[in-house]
Amino acid sequence: MTSAVHLLIILSLLTLVVAQNSSYPLGTVHRIGDSDLNVYDVLGDQNSTSKTKVAIIVLYDIRGFNVTNTRLFCERLAYEYKTRVLMPDFFRNQPTANATWSRVQQDLVTVNTYLNSQNYNKLATIGFCWGGLRVMKASGNGNNNSWTNTPYFTGISIHGSQLNVPDAEMLQIPMLFIRAGNDPSFDNITSVLTQKSFGNQCEYKVYENMRHGFVSAGANYSNPENVDAIDDVHYRVRTYLDKILNSGSVNIEISLLTMIFFIFILNSLSI
Repeated sequence: MTSAVHLLIILSLLTLVVAQNSSYPLGTVHRIGDSDLNVYDVLGDQNSTSKTKVAIIVLYDIRGFNVTNTRLFCERLAYEYKTRVLMPDFFRNQPTANATWSRVQQDLVTVNTYLNSQNYNKLATIGFCWGGLRVMKASGNGNNNSWTNTPYFTGISIHGSQLNVPDAEMLQIPMLFIRAGNDPSFDNITSVLTQKSFGNQCEYKVYENMRHGFVSAGANYSNPENVDAIDDVHYRVRTYLDKILNSGSVNIEISLLTMIFFIFILNSLSI
């Protein structure tokens, strides 16, 4: 009898997970051009996107590429936000330490170039845990070698690990920061970001009753509180993306640099 009860519980949990995924389009795994980089690629609602120029790049957590819950996040975001979502495989089935920031940058450039060739010119990043810190780095120009100005209009860090002041100081665009109750405080970075020209566009959300990883690999869909928190995260992510897209000027610092560049060119031509 006990075994039968256990079997029913397991089947019920499996049914719940399948139900969570039943409404969303499944992505495909494919390689980007001639590179060795695979991506999990999801196109929005039944292969139809309303935000045709917008694409989101997801940077997974330490658990890597083949995680059902992380892929489910991509599928749901693509479906509900009606956009293109790509999750690159930065680790390539190798030790995490091999995914240096230099290599991650090159992988991001590869994905950016691919998306630009597909007519996506408004790119954003979302990262979990390991990926949350890399999103912060990609949203600025700290030790970046691949760009002077970030190619993204915003970044979102969800229970990001090792968020730090030096990367916060180099941030060039507004970001949304989300963490669990047992993740480190945001105090060290908020004191820096409030001084930025776009500081009032940065947002912070703490889910005190959640544990690290609750949105991606550590998500527990049999826990109603966890499901509610994930629902709220998706709502906040969509709302924040719209807020920044509709703000008119995504990055004042970059806009000023661009203006100065064009003034210089015009002056040179008039000489």
